[in-house]
Amino acid sequence: MNYTMQMTIKDMIQKLSRYGFQEHTEAASKQNGMKYLCAFKRMGSDDDVFYCCVTIDDVSALLTLVETAAVQGRQE
Repeated sequence: MNYTMQMTIKDMIQKLSRYGFQEHTEAASKQNGMKYLCAFKRMGSDDDVFYCCVTIDDVSALLTLVETAAVQGRQE
């Protein structure tokens, strides 16, 4: 599903937050020395992994991945 046509970037960020992701764009940009459109960390995760997005398509792909994992998790 192509979210870029149906959802704004703000909508995608809000939806990712409902799946347990917090926006950490400023921290990721400083750490990596790159300007990201947005970056996220999974809440409750002990690792120091940022999910960094440079384009709207990246955000859409992350959201698709997260939603797919959530659906698969419910089926198991």
